[in-house]
Amino acid sequence: MVPKFESALQTPTLPTLINLEELKTYIDNEIEKGIAKALPAAVEKVISDPESPILIRAIDNILAVSEHKILKRIRDIEKVTGIYKFLEFEEHEPTIPDRLEALEKNTVLAGLIPAKVS
Repeated sequence: MVPKFESALQTPTLPTLINLEELKTYIDNEIEKGIAKALPAAVEKVISDPESPILIRAIDNILAVSEHKILKRIRDIEKVTGIYKFLEFEEHEPTIPDRLEALEKNTVLAGLIPAKVS
């Protein structure tokens, strides 16, 4: 035995009973209403937990694609300050620690400051 609603759906008069465009519009509107109600709560939940993987991934993506080139700037700062450890074969300008060390050697050699005793 076929349930009543299935037999109604199989009748040839279905298109005249339900306007599919209106049904689609109604469903779309209900989905938008549901999203509008649920989205603020979901966003609040994600933002309230700083360890949230979704929040961390979003921040990582923002940093990676920022027009301010944040990651490149951080890398450049790390290279200049000596935080980034260059490989032996990498050519680079002297870092700040390298410059300070060279300055110390030059001033010791010039006799301006006494040599450190180890």
